[in-house]
Amino acid sequence: MKYATQSAVLLLSTVFVLIIAETPLSPYIPAFLILIFIIGTIYSIVLRRKRRGQEVFLGNNKEVFTIIVFVLLIIFLTGGIRSPIFFLTYFIFFGLAFIFEPVMIFFFLLCLIGIFIPQAIQDDIFGNSLKLLSLLFLSPIAYFFGREYKRRERIQQKIKASTESIIDEAKDMIKTKDKNERLRKAEEIIEAAHELQKETKE
Repeated sequence: MKYATQSAVLLLSTVFVLIIAETPLSPYIPAFLILIFIIGTIYSIVLRRKRRGQEVFLGNNKEVFTIIVFVLLIIFLTGGIRSPIFFLTYFIFFGLAFIFEPVMIFFFLLCLIGIFIPQAIQDDIFGNSLKLLSLLFLSPIAYFFGREYKRRERIQQKIKASTESIIDEAKDMIKTKDKNERLRKAEEIIEAAHELQKETKE
């Protein structure tokens, strides 16, 4: 379900941009950008008040959709694949690698190729092809960074769960009066500590 939802977000955002950029709506790209900026600013202000002392950016599907649309519209406004700020797509790649499942990088790569290929086969075909190839070479790097980040995140969650388990076992051992029961609890704590040690070495 997660993969389907994330794929839908990436596909809809790129299709939405393509519809605006390649139709009679293209002259209104600046208006769309201003509207997105205003809505995003209001959203962040409201969220900042609700989440005092916490991170404002949640990395949910709505935020990812909005950021992708905003960045791609700016790129299309400044020349599409020939835009001097085309490199902003690289930042989206790495951002997605940490927020979404890393494998979604390759799906987003296909989406970008789909929306930029019509421009790539015009004018400077060689230069445009190099830009698309740069995305092709960058995507595996972003994927491996994202995969490593997710792996470490899972390890941290396991460590947290193991630590809480050890603390609970220690509390139970302190409360237990039976000598054999206390010995069993101590063995469980030692075993949990060994498991935690193994996880930190991964």
